[in-house]
Amino acid sequence: MTIINRKRIALLSGIFGLLSVSSVSAVEHTSAEQHLINVAGKAIYMNEHCGTDIEKEKFFEVAKLSVFANGIDSSDMANVDWQGLQTSAHRAYYDYAVANPDGKACNDLLDRSASVLPLIEKRGMALDMDLEMEQEMVQ
Repeated sequence: MTIINRKRIALLSGIFGLLSVSSVSAVEHTSAEQHLINVAGKAIYMNEHCGTDIEKEKFFEVAKLSVFANGIDSSDMANVDWQGLQTSAHRAYYDYAVANPDGKACNDLLDRSASVLPLIEKRGMALDMDLEMEQEMVQ
């Protein structure tokens, strides 16, 4: 076999390898799943860069409401595989973090989510208010 033929075979095998990797990793998502992926990516960003502590289980419920509120077809929401979306959500976080390094998007995200943050943070304002009320009742 000549050197040119070996190079052609190596090139062809490399191309087929790339095609097989991209076809395996290219998963199609419904519009609802894509919205959830983007919202989850931003939630991860907020936890990592903006000082929030969003609780996972509460986030799922609010994210489902977000799909509905944004007019996205939510008929398949019962079948959403959160574990299956996790890798895509981390990719969305990475892309968002690269586009907004050093917490550049924190002010905007915190402003846009101010009304729901107390509901989804582990120690949000709602919990703090409950604790204050309990302390007043004890005194």
